[in-house]
Amino acid sequence: MIFSSKSKLEQHVINLKGKTVNSLLGGKEFDKGKGAIGQIIEREGFGMANNNEARPDFDNLGIELKILPLKRTAKNDLTVKERTKICSINYVKLIDEHWDHSHAKNKLQEILFVFYEYNKVDPSNSTIIDYLFFQLENSDEPLIRSDWERTRGLVEKGLAHELSESQNVILAASRSGAGGLSEDKWDVQPNNSQKARKRAFSLKPSFTKVLWNEVRDPNGYDTILSLQKYKDYKELENIILERINKWQGKSLADFAEYHGLEGGSSKNSSATIVRAALGFKGKQKKIKEFEQLGLTVKTTPCRSSDLYPFEAMSFPFQPLGEIQEEDRFDESQFYTYLQGFLFIPLLRDSREEKDLWNVYFGKAVIWRPTHKELVSIQMEWESINQTIKEGVILTRKPARTRKGYIMLNNLPGEKDTNYIHMRPHGRDSDDIDESYEKATITKQCFWFNKKLIQNILKSKTV
Repeated sequence: MIFSSKSKLEQHVINLKGKTVNSLLGGKEFDKGKGAIGQIIEREGFGMANNNEARPDFDNLGIELKILPLKRTAKNDLTVKERTKICSINYVKLIDEHWDHSHAKNKLQEILFVFYEYNKVDPSNSTIIDYLFFQLENSDEPLIRSDWERTRGLVEKGLAHELSESQNVILAASRSGAGGLSEDKWDVQPNNSQKARKRAFSLKPSFTKVLWNEVRDPNGYDTILSLQKYKDYKELENIILERINKWQGKSLADFAEYHGLEGGSSKNSSATIVRAALGFKGKQKKIKEFEQLGLTVKTTPCRSSDLYPFEAMSFPFQPLGEIQEEDRFDESQFYTYLQGFLFIPLLRDSREEKDLWNVYFGKAVIWRPTHKELVSIQMEWESINQTIKEGVILTRKPARTRKGYIMLNNLPGEKDTNYIHMRPHGRDSDDIDESYEKATITKQCFWFNKKLIQNILKSKTV
């Protein structure tokens, strides 16, 4: 389909809202397989064949088309389901490119995102629900450009075989659909005789989730860029750490008094502390850059003497029924949480210390798992995933509780792992995970081990 103007393209998209995949097919057979829904919407909704051309999809308008699936969370909210492929990476051509005239930037310059809600029960009834015209403006380009340049730099050094999705924060060098090919079918790379996996530039879900949230609420974020300029995400991280670590060694009570914070619970809130330290005032909006980078903020109560956390760190509840359907770690829900973490240690002599004048800021650190650490986390995730697939075994242990027992299970616990474990995350023992048919088990979630957090804080503090 050819559209003579952006407004006519937009009107066409508006007319597609509310349509299901079935209605677009008009009686044609539903194509099954990975990426099929996106291809159907492109083909039946826009008359567009699947291609990997350097030119934008709507060439006369300079606009690229991307179909972005959303899924329902356990809280019945909609969130981005997966990464968004921008373009394949040609290692040989990449090193001759410069950002301003690169294939990737050409594809990113302006994008029409079409959002659809994925229907898990009947994928053919997945529904188009909204759209967004994205432009690579200054607020996004510095972060995306620095990822592209990092990837190009590694390829130029002959290290394309060492690329991993975790090395970048927004524009990932992700394994493409052919990533499972045997090594003899991998791609040639420059400056190294060793071949490298096929990869593509992709926007991480943490970034596109922000775009989706801005569709729902265009004024829903505060941005650090409004406070201080930065040219890449390293500079952005330095701004964050410098502003927070001005308070290192000072008490939480000092901090609350200086910023006029009231109420015991709000003083210890991660969001409240970060917003105040960075200089934001007023309504408790989320910070756009934190969301784009997938940066999770955790205020971590720790023992003053050795930075040992008094608690493990929990992740959001994910139904076991969903986990058992996941086959690849790098496509799992848990993987999307591992983008990065801002740990703010709150030091005290004992767990029982409640006086905020005796609770002090330690050195805040930003940590992203290295490739080696991700491999280790993946092995532990796969062990947990396999246990869930096979069926969790429950054992009653007599105890002085309301029911007269506690229920144990064979999911790997903190003593069995180095990085992550699973344990209950429900309101009480009656808060059952209804998604899991293999056993009647309370809601569980992933946790970071306390020892892992201590090691992170110690290694970054030296």
